[in-house]
Amino acid sequence: MKKESQKSKIKNFIFVFTIYYSLFTALYGCAASDLKEEASIHYRLGIVHLSEGNLPPALKELSSAVEKNPQDAVYRNALGLAYFYRELNEEAIRHFKEAIRLNPKFSEAHTNLGAVYLKQGEWDEAIGESKKAIENIFYTAPETAFNNMGWAYFQKGDYEKAIDSYKKAIGANPRYGLAYNNMGMAYMKTGRDRDAQDSFALAIKHVPDYAEAYYNLGIVSMKLNDKKRAAQSFNEVIKILPDTDMARSSMENLKSLK
Repeated sequence: MKKESQKSKIKNFIFVFTIYYSLFTALYGCAASDLKEEASIHYRLGIVHLSEGNLPPALKELSSAVEKNPQDAVYRNALGLAYFYRELNEEAIRHFKEAIRLNPKFSEAHTNLGAVYLKQGEWDEAIGESKKAIENIFYTAPETAFNNMGWAYFQKGDYEKAIDSYKKAIGANPRYGLAYNNMGMAYMKTGRDRDAQDSFALAIKHVPDYAEAYYNLGIVSMKLNDKKRAAQSFNEVIKILPDTDMARSSMENLKSLK
């Protein structure tokens, strides 16, 4: 009888333990699920603030998202962007690196980390991160990484590699005005002014209100003694960006054309 009673107690204990364990697991699962849902809400709010340029609330919401779900690489990357836009580069680097640790093939995080290095003048590091970004064949915006790489090569004085990078950016996105403008600048450095003129014109074709491209087109047109096109370009700069240093410089250039 005692043995049967002991067996019965063990069975009852196992039964009760199983129930409590199941309840604990269910509750823990619900809690984890709730945290992830809360993190998702904070993330979405943060992205809205980020897109509108409201950086303090963006930082607050994205920090909450990371706090509630620290293993999400997308959240880390977004928080890094918010810090980058706030010009807090070290914090931006920390979160971009953490996003990459969580997902080594996260091309956007590699590109963003490269952008911070560009801003800090660390050209080789920027090139390295850009190359890592484009290793992922599923990256949907490789033109950004190629353009960043081109700008780093340009700053290093390696204009041929810069031009090659810009061509790859344009190959990935033929409507990428920034790459056409930057390629035009590299062409000017190598004395290919006619190619530069064509490149600036293509930048404007794809981005009609691109004041910097108009200004560059005006400068290279002056070099080519194409006064009419130069005047048209400088007048466009004044119309797009009045009361700016670029507009004032354009006015001075217009005077010299007369």
